[in-house]
Amino acid sequence: MNMKKIYALLLSIAAFGIAAKEAPPVVQIDSGQLQGAYEYNMQAFKNIPYAAPPVGELRWRPPQPAAKWSGIRDATAFGDSCPQPYVKNLSTGLSLPGNEDCLKLNVFAPKKAGKNLPVFNSVKEAMQQTGANVSVVFVPPKFAKAAVVDAIDADMPLIVVITEGIPVHDAASFYAHAVSKNKNATNKIRIIGPNCPGIISPGKSNLGIIPADITNAGVIGLVSKSGTLTYQMMYELRDFGFTTAVGIGGDPVIGTTHIDCLRAFQDDPQTKAILMIGEIGGDAEERAAQFIKEYVTKPVVGYVAGFTAPEGKTMGHAGAIVSGSSGTAIAKQQALEAVGVKVGKTPSETAKLMRQILESRG
Repeated sequence: MNMKKIYALLLSIAAFGIAAKEAPPVVQIDSGQLQGAYEYNMQAFKNIPYAAPPVGELRWRPPQPAAKWSGIRDATAFGDSCPQPYVKNLSTGLSLPGNEDCLKLNVFAPKKAGKNLPVFNSVKEAMQQTGANVSVVFVPPKFAKAAVVDAIDADMPLIVVITEGIPVHDAASFYAHAVSKNKNATNKIRIIGPNCPGIISPGKSNLGIIPADITNAGVIGLVSKSGTLTYQMMYELRDFGFTTAVGIGGDPVIGTTHIDCLRAFQDDPQTKAILMIGEIGGDAEERAAQFIKEYVTKPVVGYVAGFTAPEGKTMGHAGAIVSGSSGTAIAKQQALEAVGVKVGKTPSETAKLMRQILESRG
C-alpha cells in the first residue's frame, strides 16, 4: 500500500471518528439553554446560575432570580468557589480564594433518561403530591434530626429512622417533638428507630433494610433490638413465617419499644406467637416482662444478647452497657422467665424453643 492510500485511509478513519462522536447534551431551563458534556456515562451540567451574584446592591439581601441569557450557555466547566479561607488541597479545579459570583449549581444525570421521578423540597410537599404515608430516613447522623423534624412537622404517620450514630441529644429532641405533636392530634405520629433495620410484613411491605427474601409470611411476630439477630431469627423460622418483624434499634432513646410491639402483636389476630430479642443495658426487657404479665396471653419466646459482656463496656449499640447488677443478661433472663417467657441462651436455641411451641399447637 503506497503512502497516498495510507494517508487517505487515515483521513477516512478520522472522519468516521468525528462523525461517530456523540453530540453533547443540550437542555432548556427557565433562564435559557445549557450545553453540557457526557462524563462517566452521565450528563454533566456545571456552573449553572441559580441566583443573581450577591454583589453591590444585592449584597446582604435575599437571593434574586438569575438573569436570563440568549443562545446556548456553555456548562462544561466548574465555576469559581465562593470566597473562603484558603485550605490546601481543598478541591481540584477550584479557583481560590474564590469569587462572589458563585451562586451556581452542578447537575449530574444518567446518560439515558429513565422514568421521570419528582424531586420535592419538603416532606409535606411530597405527601401532598404523592399521598405518601411513610418516611424512611437514611441521611447521615449530622442531618438526621432535621430530616425527622421535617417529617414530624408534615404530620407523617410513620417515620422509620435507619441512621446509626445519631447523637442521643438529637434523638431525644425529635422524639420529644413527636410526643408534643401527638398530644392534641387525632392521627398519631410513630417513630421506629433510630439505628434500626426497619419493619417488614413479608409479602406486603418492607420499610428499611431487612432482606425481603429470607422468610415467608406466617404466624410469628418479632420485635428486636438487634438487626443481625432479626435476620437470623427470620431465616431460622422461615418455615413458620412472620406476620411482622420490627427492628426497634438499640440506642438509648428510641421511638418504639418492646412494649409497643408486644401490644400490637397481642391485638393482632394473625399473630399466634411472639419472639422478643433484647440486649444488655437499661431496663427495657424488665419493663416488657411486667407488661407481658399484665397484658399478653400469647406464647412469648425471648433472647437477650450479651451474656458474656464485661461490665462497663458498650457492646455494639450505644444503649448496650452493663453497670453493676443493672442491665445484665442474667437479670433480664430472670425477669422474663418469672412471667412465663421461655428464654434461649443462643439465637439457635431460641428459634428451637419457638419451633417447639408452634409444633405443639399444631
